[in-house]
Amino acid sequence: MLKISFLLPLFSLIVFPVQNIIENPKKPLKTNSGRVIEAQEVLRIEDKMGEYFFRMPHNIKIGQRGEILVQDNKQLLLFDKNGRFICNLFKEGQGPGEMLSMTNYQLTPDYIIIHANPPKVMKLNYRGNLIEEIPIRSNERLSSFEFYYKGKYYFIKTDWTKLAGHEKIINIPKKLLCYVENENNLSTLADFPNRYFIAQLAGERAIIQVDRFITTHWLKRFLAVSHTPKYLIKIFDAERGEVLHSLRRNYSRAKAPKPDIEKQPRISIGGKTYTKPVKGYEDDILGMTVSGDDLWVLTSTKFEKTGILVDVFNLKGEYIDSFIIKFDECFPQIIRERYQLTAYKSHIFAVIINKKDQYCLVKFAIDLKS
Repeated sequence: MLKISFLLPLFSLIVFPVQNIIENPKKPLKTNSGRVIEAQEVLRIEDKMGEYFFRMPHNIKIGQRGEILVQDNKQLLLFDKNGRFICNLFKEGQGPGEMLSMTNYQLTPDYIIIHANPPKVMKLNYRGNLIEEIPIRSNERLSSFEFYYKGKYYFIKTDWTKLAGHEKIINIPKKLLCYVENENNLSTLADFPNRYFIAQLAGERAIIQVDRFITTHWLKRFLAVSHTPKYLIKIFDAERGEVLHSLRRNYSRAKAPKPDIEKQPRISIGGKTYTKPVKGYEDDILGMTVSGDDLWVLTSTKFEKTGILVDVFNLKGEYIDSFIIKFDECFPQIIRERYQLTAYKSHIFAVIINKKDQYCLVKFAIDLKS
């Protein structure tokens, strides 16, 4: 029997006509683009003994009333707008309102939607009480919940049936699936090929993800997807049930730093060790977040110990702005292969490491007009 080993980061090919790719120039539309924006710390949330402990905080989301949520290892921590801890929404078990693990969650004005295992979707209010629980009866293994819109749940599933080859890099489709509420069926709406390194030896198989796969929910009905090492974003529209368009811009790629061999992801099979393939350039996109109606792209252009270059696009796919967010002392961390940074009104929230070498969550004030 073939034994498969996976080394993945912690989260039929569609060919797009040329007219669906929106090409953007090197410079954005706004004349004051490229400005430096100072991030001023206004709130810090750190470990609190007996209540919660940050192990690998990620997936920050902000509610309409300013509630702060952050996902962690068997934790979905809820804080009020002032950073006061309210509760951990992750209740371990297999009963109603309980879960063994979770993939992702979505905020609505009235409740929190959580995709959990055993396979189900739960709706909780902002006090942690269960409103509704919907079992997902399907043979498909869903990698991650993306968003809910008009009675439909959208998931990503990695298509492992496409595995083939020996010690080489191949494209593995990540399928966007739709699950209709009260119907036990899944339909495939789009595929996003993502590169993996495949090795097979002595009846075992090693799988190492090569390129980042980053998604973000945008304006209720849209999903922005980055699935290649180069600057390319595809926008899926749930209203139309298809990819609306792709966008990219003329971007100067950042050379990848020399890797620390000891810290390189690796896996051993059959007495042989494989490490993640070394790339000459960083992936162009290291994160995405939404601010108002606009999509922020967190790029690989980094000003060491000072700032990150952020590109801004509107829903038409136009490159409208860019700026450098400058951090004085604490720099946002890359966790699960992406910057853990979320925009909300005139603030950003980011996971940083404090002077005690511990993770914490910081709220920064920013002035986009400066």
